[in-house]
This record gives sequence, C-alpha cells and structure tokens, in this order.
Amino acid sequence: GLFGELSKKLEDGGPYLTGPRFTAADLTFISLAEPALLLAHSEEELARLPSEFRDTVLELRATRTGRFALEVRARERQKIVVR
Repeated sequence: GLFGELSKKLEDGGPYLTGPRFTAADLTFISLAEPALLLAHSEEELARLPSEFRDTVLELRATRTGRFALEVRARERQKIVVR
C-alpha cells in the first residue's frame, strides 16, 4: 500500500519527501494522510474513538510513514492548516 511504498522512500532519513525543504509534495501528503492519521487530534481525542478505529489510526501512526507525517506536521505546523 501507499504507506509501505512511502516508507521505503523515507529510509534515507531526509527531513522531507523531495529534499531538504518543505514543499508542496509534503503539504499534499500531510493533507491526504490527515483522515487516516488524524494528525490534528490529541492523545485524549484519540482515546475517545471506538477502539477498532483508534487501533487502526495508532497502527498507521507507528509506521515510518506515519511518524514522518507527525514529525513534518509538528515542524511545519504554522504552514499547515488542518480543519
């Protein structure tokens, strides 16, 4: 799947998808990953989700791709508006 393919690309450990700077590619990925990862949701909000859904979100967040999304969102929060 997409998360597995992207995890392979992220193995180089670079800070962003296409190089050393935040680009439209990163913004697009974060935007598209939001529904699966619930990036804007706190731990408390996640805890209130139905367990099966919460477990899926946490499983995706634990992947290399999920961790990347969380890291980029934290670094570039001021450039990303998720509603």
